Amino acid sequence: MLKRVILVICVYSISKGFHQHGKHNFEWQLTYNDLVNSFRANPRDVETHPMNSSMPKWFYVSVQNGELYANNSNKASRCQISRPRKLKREEFEFIYDLHRQRERGASVAQVAQSYTQNSSYWFGVLYAVEHGE
Repeated sequence: MLKRVILVICVYSISKGFHQHGKHNFEWQLTYNDLVNSFRANPRDVETHPMNSSMPKWFYVSVQNGELYANNSNKASRCQISRPRKLKREEFEFIYDLHRQRERGASVAQVAQSYTQNSSYWFGVLYAVEHGE
């Protein structure tokens, strides 16, 4: 467990350092509130966004009490979610940094999965909102 915590802290520190020293020049940044507003206005099915040859799976995203939740979709190829998964506000910044690195080709799966069991849902939500899905 301690190794995972140290790894997460190191990756987080590195990613924050890149932002602070201008090595990433993003045109815009999402906020957790942007995600909440998008799914409050339009709760919808979203696909996971695998970076390997795995097939994407569907899940349903909605907002309850100002928080994002992933749940089962009614689509054929769907995730099996036993109970609604809260996508926690406090996870957003770290996962969003990993998402941006991932979109540029970095391998972040192990770090993301050690940080939250909801990383696949996070990456799907972020991809969907950034790409207008």
